[in-house]
Amino acid sequence: YMGQNEFNLSLLTKEQAREWDLNDPKRITTDVPTRVGDNDPRCGMSSLQQFDGEDLVSTQRRMAQAEQRRLWAQQQVDERDLRKWSEYENERVFQERSEEMNVRAHQAAQDVAYRRKLNTVATAEYNQQLDQQKKDRQVRDKHRETEMNIKEIQNALDSDLLTESSATTLNATNPLRFKPDHMKGLTPSQRQEIQDVQAAQREANVVRKQQQQQEERAWALQSEKQRRAAVLLDRQRQREQRDKMQMLSQERYQQSEEAAQTANSLSTLYTNEITNAFHSRFGTTLR
Repeated sequence: YMGQNEFNLSLLTKEQAREWDLNDPKRITTDVPTRVGDNDPRCGMSSLQQFDGEDLVSTQRRMAQAEQRRLWAQQQVDERDLRKWSEYENERVFQERSEEMNVRAHQAAQDVAYRRKLNTVATAEYNQQLDQQKKDRQVRDKHRETEMNIKEIQNALDSDLLTESSATTLNATNPLRFKPDHMKGLTPSQRQEIQDVQAAQREANVVRKQQQQQEERAWALQSEKQRRAAVLLDRQRQREQRDKMQMLSQERYQQSEEAAQTANSLSTLYTNEITNAFHSRFGTTLR
């Protein structure tokens, strides 16, 4: 009895019955298709298994189209990354150029300030030298004048200078010779000579002051020229920076326009529109 049960369980199953093909609940999914490809030998003249307009490679086509869409999407991602990298690189280059221009402007400003400082120091030193020379000259003149005054007083005390006789001022043997130790006052010609010397000294002082004023004006003019040159250089740097910003903005605008045109052309190119030619094929044949 046990052997018969084992035989029934092992050899007399439902799958081994003759009617299993009709009773199999999965016969639709496990059955071989009626037609396998265009070269299936089971498809004869009257099998009615091949028709016009069939699409047996739809799965492969969809897979190819999916792969193509994936490649397009990846290409767009790569183009976007490349565009972002290009924009970043342009921004980096612009920042480097801006920093370089700022450094150059700072260096130029430092050079101008340094030269101005040197000019100021040189002018101050020159003015100090002139002032010291003037003080030394005044001291010498004062000392010489003091010595002359002392000598004059001493001569007046030790000679006949205070007498009213003017004959004592002339040499006894040669009337044309003047005796300074017998000075009785200045003659009109001597007074005129002294006045002429004083006038010449005043003119020399006026000329010296005018020369000092001209030198001061020349230094002021040189400082003003340097200041204007620095201002012009700063303005030129600002104009160059503004022009670079405008060029960069225009280039970015053109890139955005080109990207929009590319996207529009791609959307137009890969759009499948149904035309009248498709509808006109219906009802033209018997199949």
